[in-house]
Order: sequence, then C-alpha cells, then structure tokens
Amino acid sequence: MWGLQSGCSDDVIQMILLLLSYFDEKEESMFFHVEDTCLAEEVQLEQVPLTPVVIVCGQSCYSSTTYMLSLDRNLINTNISSFISALCLMFGSYYCFNIHYPSELASTLEFLQRMK
Repeated sequence: MWGLQSGCSDDVIQMILLLLSYFDEKEESMFFHVEDTCLAEEVQLEQVPLTPVVIVCGQSCYSSTTYMLSLDRNLINTNISSFISALCLMFGSYYCFNIHYPSELASTLEFLQRMK
C-alpha cells in the first residue's frame, strides 16, 4: 500500500466504506470524526474505542486533510496527512501490539489483510 499513496486515496476510501457496508459493519468502529479544527488535546478520548482507530479531522474521510491515530484511548500520532498512511498505521498497530480484530470490524479487517 505504501507505493500507492499519490492520487488514489478516494478509491481506497470508497473501497473501505463499501466493505464496511457489505459486511454490515459500522464505520464508527474504524473511524472517529472530530471537527477539522480540533487540536489533539481537544479530542474526547473517552468516546473513542479502545482498539486502534483512525481519527478523521473533518466531516468526511474525503475532505479531511489531517488524521490522527488512537490506541487504547491514547493518541499515538496526531499529524497524519493521508488516509492511506492512517490506514497503514492502524493496521500496523494491530500487528505490532498483537491486538485481535474487534468483532464489529473483523470481516472488513480480515478481508483487507488478505488482499494482495
């Protein structure tokens, strides 16, 4: 995925949202939306899932220019500039910290993991 960063984020976003819909899984389990002007210290972490989650700064993954990564209700990275980078960091967190996929996202994440 790293080589695909330029110009294809919209396609990847569409694919992720389509998979979530197909597997009847909730977008809110993978993405937590905050205002586009929200600073890291303003994120209400008590509302964020414990599992790795991409925090989208803005109303939509399509219009956002900044993302954050949360793990165990702690901000791990507060300045991610692309959707694909945020997604890769989220997957890396599951792998590096040996975290099982949550049941509410298991089908989508398993599908993405097995894609080549």
